Amino acid sequence: MTPAQLEAQNEKAFGRCYDYFDRGGTIMIFPEGTSVSERRLRPLKTGAARIALGAEARHNFTLGLHILPLGINYFDPQRFRSDVFMDLAEPIRVADYAEHYRQDPEGAADVLTEEIRRRMESRLVITRTDEEDELVTQVERTFGQHLIQDDEETLYDNFQLSQTLLKAVRYFEELDAGRLGDLREKLHAYHQHLRELRLTDDALETRNNESSRLQRAISAGLRLVLGAPLYLYGAVNNYLPYIIPSVIARRATKDVEFVAPIMLVTGMLTFTLFYLGQCALVHHFTQSWGWTLLYFISLPLSGFYALSYWGNLEERLRRLRVLRLFRQNRPVIEKLLRQRTELLRLLREARTTYLAQR
Repeated sequence: MTPAQLEAQNEKAFGRCYDYFDRGGTIMIFPEGTSVSERRLRPLKTGAARIALGAEARHNFTLGLHILPLGINYFDPQRFRSDVFMDLAEPIRVADYAEHYRQDPEGAADVLTEEIRRRMESRLVITRTDEEDELVTQVERTFGQHLIQDDEETLYDNFQLSQTLLKAVRYFEELDAGRLGDLREKLHAYHQHLRELRLTDDALETRNNESSRLQRAISAGLRLVLGAPLYLYGAVNNYLPYIIPSVIARRATKDVEFVAPIMLVTGMLTFTLFYLGQCALVHHFTQSWGWTLLYFISLPLSGFYALSYWGNLEERLRRLRVLRLFRQNRPVIEKLLRQRTELLRLLREARTTYLAQR
């Protein structure tokens, strides 16, 4: 496509946006123009600013159009149904750029784009390098609950923790690089040890009240036993439409940014086809629309339950593995616990030092 053809296509798209704004519509635009898994804000395209300014210019800047920058923070973009925190910035009144636009339309678009970028950055967790991202991610996912002061942990608390950790990392890089390097090295060794033993930090979490811990273990065990039939029902009825998108996505691309979109689109197709086929079979054998409808309703509900059940089962199995290793190879678990205790001490000391200078 030639530059002239591309410009003509843009103008056509812009014109449709202008018409939609005239009818009081709202448009969502992703100004980075791409999807990435790293916590970075890519250079913004000027399209959003050009559309907004063009729409206002069409009405001599009396349309009352505003741009509402939105920061979308994925806490674990590779995991299905993981948390997402969306943070709204202050809206931008497009008419404020009227004079600049009349003098220099392209310059006004650049200035407005820069303002959008600035407001988005204040609502995002942005890391500079992969190494920095890995360090902050490991700390917040492993020990975040020990660093958040509130009893009730929220997504906003996690967002604030991420931003504070980034500021702290840059503070220690400048004033105490040795402490930061020591923490990075010990954190890496701890996670490497966990991977070798096929454990997670949560599996090592202990409680002061032994009787309370025993009660929770018994309660969790009973739930797993009683919920096993429903889990099997959900797994049998949902396994193929659930696993096929994952297989197709990972064979179709090596770019992690495109795995989730491919899985989403493929999953919409597989679940629709499988659910329709399964319901057709049930109706064929029961000849009852009531049973068929009941079966259809049970499919997604049991599927979500099966996912939750599997996560709880994995957690209990890891805790049992810790107990087994403690009995069979006690020095290994004791070493892991010492690593964990030392890391918590280093993190708390670093937090105290960082907060004292603020």
